[in-house]
Amino acid sequence: MNSRNLIVASAIALVLLLGVFSCAGPSPVSGPPTTPATPSASKPAPAGLTLSVSEPADEITVNQNTLRIAGRTEPDAILSVNGNIITGIDQNGDFATALSLSEGPNVIELIASKYGENQVSKTLTVIYIP
Repeated sequence: MNSRNLIVASAIALVLLLGVFSCAGPSPVSGPPTTPATPSASKPAPAGLTLSVSEPADEITVNQNTLRIAGRTEPDAILSVNGNIITGIDQNGDFATALSLSEGPNVIELIASKYGENQVSKTLTVIYIP
């Protein structure tokens, strides 16, 4: 047996011996399934993250290429509009920003997130016809 065949045979033997590759399905998870912890009776569950958009209305048609977007979220939330972080959320959670539109339909995605909580999003479509 030449050295190349010896290396291939050794590699196959290691794979079979150590079980590196397997044709079986996924291995079962050991231990009983876990359930998420429930909040203590003395601590109320958090109210959850909110996001509302007061302007613009969804599916509105506009004739100007700059659009004001305003609404409310949690004061300490991180807010993005089409992937751009919005600063200037006030102590009440109110925000406002301007967005440049392209001619035709524009999809606007707002995402509010907070550490330790899920995120919430709103998607609007605004049509710009000059």
